[in-house]
Amino acid sequence: MTDGVDLQKKGNDFLEFICNDIGSGINSKANFLTALGLSVYTEFLGGLYNRSHEHRTITVENKPIGQTQYNYETGLKKMGTPYENLLNRYGKSIYIRVRCGLVHEYHIKGSVTIWMRKESNSNTAIWVDETTNAINFHVVEYYHVFRKALRKYVDEIKLPGDNLLRDYFLKMWNAETYDTTAVLM
Repeated sequence: MTDGVDLQKKGNDFLEFICNDIGSGINSKANFLTALGLSVYTEFLGGLYNRSHEHRTITVENKPIGQTQYNYETGLKKMGTPYENLLNRYGKSIYIRVRCGLVHEYHIKGSVTIWMRKESNSNTAIWVDETTNAINFHVVEYYHVFRKALRKYVDEIKLPGDNLLRDYFLKMWNAETYDTTAVLM
């Protein structure tokens, strides 16, 4: 507990909310909608690590970059070295084609295949076919890697002491305002 807050419960509620969201998309076979959700949650996770969800331009390594791009790329990096390597190889094009394409056009920019359950033949669930430049997005595989990164974040906010991640999480995540029991007809 931290100042009357049960971090275990709040962290579990956070995980459950996101995992239920994505799980519902997977179970409904909504491949584009679920890929969109995963991309947005990746950006949200990066924003939690960066402790900023503002829409502004910042400077990183002496270069201007949009906060949303920085957050998305941070979220991908938190998914592990293969995703960091993906960003190192393709740079901003992953953000523009995948995240911006899904968010603004409901489609990854350029040639694309969004696979629901098929396993990737790459070490990442997002990969670029070198011969066609087509992006392949493997939803369930991405979800499994993303969920591990999310779990790691929740474990980090529970660390004792002065914890800026925890403080920002408590500021941003008020699970009491989310009703996961609502049913739309």
